[in-house]
Amino acid sequence: MDLDKLSKELGVPVIGTTARSKKGLDDLFATVEALARDPEPNALKIKYIPPIEEAISMVEPHLAEKLEKNGIADGLPYVCWKAILL
Repeated sequence: MDLDKLSKELGVPVIGTTARSKKGLDDLFATVEALARDPEPNALKIKYIPPIEEAISMVEPHLAEKLEKNGIADGLPYVCWKAILL
């Protein structure tokens, strides 16, 4: 698998790992930690069909408010993803 090509296509780092030998896990955790502090600006933006986009936009402000009230301000860049999961 061409991880560099995949990374360019997605606009985010792609880290190869092997679960059995735990190879690459240190790199994976370091990358996740770095992205949590400074999200990748070129990440692929997925557009859903209009009814789903509308539902997401209705849930996002309420979810962001709840996260902030509970001291989870660092979760704000991922509010859209969390809204989708709901």
